[in-house]
Amino acid sequence: MAVKKQRAISYRQVLGLVVRRRREALGLTQRDLAGKLGMEASAWSRVETGRNGIELLVARRLARALNTSLPELFHEADEVQKRLARTLPAGTRVLPSDASKAELKSVALVGGAVLAGL
Repeated sequence: MAVKKQRAISYRQVLGLVVRRRREALGLTQRDLAGKLGMEASAWSRVETGRNGIELLVARRLARALNTSLPELFHEADEVQKRLARTLPAGTRVLPSDASKAELKSVALVGGAVLAGL
């Protein structure tokens, strides 16, 4: 019998949620933002949904494209992460930003539908 994994949200997903909200507030599509970052739209989509990360230099360009700074993006993600920890469905946890690969593999990350409702 398979053991059901605990549901969790990764910091990448939280950061992606913050970025998506800022992008939409500026009236940018994923394709628009990807172009500003020198990325394909499909690659950017994987970043915004938390499936992939980005390099530091791309993160700097991202902050500029969103008219903010990296510290402000991370601060906002930290605040959202705290709110999520209080409002998520029972049994769902928010992983810390320094979660190990083993820890990420040990949980079932929630899907975009859960995040979209937050």
